[in-house]
Amino acid sequence: MDHRNRWIRERMARDLEKFERFRTEFSPSGITSPRAALEFILNQKAVSVVIPGAKTKPQVLENLRASEGPALRPEELLRLRETYLSEPAFQTGFYKE
Repeated sequence: MDHRNRWIRERMARDLEKFERFRTEFSPSGITSPRAALEFILNQKAVSVVIPGAKTKPQVLENLRASEGPALRPEELLRLRETYLSEPAFQTGFYKE
């Protein structure tokens, strides 16, 4: 059973809004959502390791690609960071400056 089945609808809607906002920032680059998200997280000074979830072998391989080298350009990382820090949808997260 997927643990997200127990989430309240408001949390799911808020998280979907965050995902959609994040995705619009890097989709023109042709980078997958998981890779961009992992690269963004790994680029934070306070983060030394990420433990992503995966259900299939292709998902595991995609997650591994995020550590092989940057696919996001520095200006894309900066734009994502600025979006993260300025968008109200992200103000409910754990990580803050």
